[in-house]
Amino acid sequence: MILRIGHFEFAPAWFPTLVTALLLVLLLRLGFWQLDRSASKTALTTQWKQYGHMPPERLDTVPHSYVDTQRYMPVTAVGAFDPEHQFLLDNRTLNGVAGYHVITPFRLSGTPETVLVNRGWIAVGPDRTKLPDIRIHSQVYTLQGRVAPIISDSLLLGDSGYGQNNWPKVVQLLQPSRIAEILKRPVRSQLVQSTDDAKDGLIRDWPVHYGITSQRHLGYAVQWFTLALALVTIYVVVNTRRRV
Repeated sequence: MILRIGHFEFAPAWFPTLVTALLLVLLLRLGFWQLDRSASKTALTTQWKQYGHMPPERLDTVPHSYVDTQRYMPVTAVGAFDPEHQFLLDNRTLNGVAGYHVITPFRLSGTPETVLVNRGWIAVGPDRTKLPDIRIHSQVYTLQGRVAPIISDSLLLGDSGYGQNNWPKVVQLLQPSRIAEILKRPVRSQLVQSTDDAKDGLIRDWPVHYGITSQRHLGYAVQWFTLALALVTIYVVVNTRRRV
């Protein structure tokens, strides 16, 4: 292909054209993916703010199958914790410190259902063989919290932990169906992040979202699009000659 414009001639070879086209598609896809991630996290922030001004719903009136519109929904629930069957969700860091999220089943009053409650974060400690003290009462009371998704599609490295005989079980991810089999009762697909006053030594620091911010995603998108523009510019300059 030869394109002549005035005193200039644009005559790229097929191989660098193919390579440039493939790289350009990759850079543009990465840029639009970062834009999509930025929009998703902006939407989460908006939803968080909207629910922040709403009174809590009774959990027994909320559909038990999680949907994205339930995220951050403030809820209350009457029931009792199951202190004998708790889970320590492993590999949860806070300010660079390794720890667990303490997951305790909460038996709802007036129904056979159980909901998993994330009671907060606790440090692993210097000796992993010694599990932290996560004792909790079993009296009936009113739980305060927010609905959150159960992320169960994480990459699993090694044993999930559910086959352990001891309690609490140290697990790598939450699997409601597996927990339901162990507890022998229905378990909801929602997770409730406790917002009760922290009187048990657990840290309840629930971010709007994990990972980088929407602004950072936007910045990365600008970088990918800038690289795409630079690639096109270099391609044009390298393959353009002045006609003698």
